[in-house]
Amino acid sequence: MKEVWSVTTKQHQQDVMASLLRQGVPYPTAYAWFTGARRPKPLYQKLVVDTLKRVTGDTYLAETLFPEISDE
Repeated sequence: MKEVWSVTTKQHQQDVMASLLRQGVPYPTAYAWFTGARRPKPLYQKLVVDTLKRVTGDTYLAETLFPEISDE
């Protein structure tokens, strides 16, 4: 997610954040998701993927944006 967010235009970033805020996601939480500090629960992963797709027009997969974390 961190890599995708870093290449997303500033306007798209603002639009994605505004959309998530309207849907009840607190700003610090969304920011933590996009900077890689936190991993959203599956329900919110779908919300993020759907919002990114709607705003940017690009297709993303939750599995790609939020890969499982291994303990290796």
